[in-house]
Amino acid sequence: MIEVRPATPEDIEACTTLLTSAFLDDPGALVFEPDRERRLAILPPFFRTFVTAAIADGGDVVVPASAVNGLASWFGPDAFSPSEAAMAEAGFGDVLATFGPSAAARMSPCTACGATRDSSGADIRAGR
Repeated sequence: MIEVRPATPEDIEACTTLLTSAFLDDPGALVFEPDRERRLAILPPFFRTFVTAAIADGGDVVVPASAVNGLASWFGPDAFSPSEAAMAEAGFGDVLATFGPSAAARMSPCTACGATRDSSGADIRAGR
């Protein structure tokens, strides 16, 4: 049996690396950014923000006790990701700005977060 423990802020970088590797060539990631090199550049900030927000928002994020070589997360029956407020606090608007308008527009429907502004308050959605 694998023992798990709650993820902590010290695990964020290892979780980011793990999730980036796992999802780099995932069909869902191809939808919002078809270019592999760009995915490699933008997935780490996205997953870093997601894990940071999930831990801060009280989501259950667990990792193996021995080493971060897997993770599981869940948020209860009424949510499937951190709250919009937690994602915004963790910098999701800036992540979307880094994606660029086209990728951000394709990414927004894939998350529960409706963050559309970067840290300066600018709306990062295309055409707005």
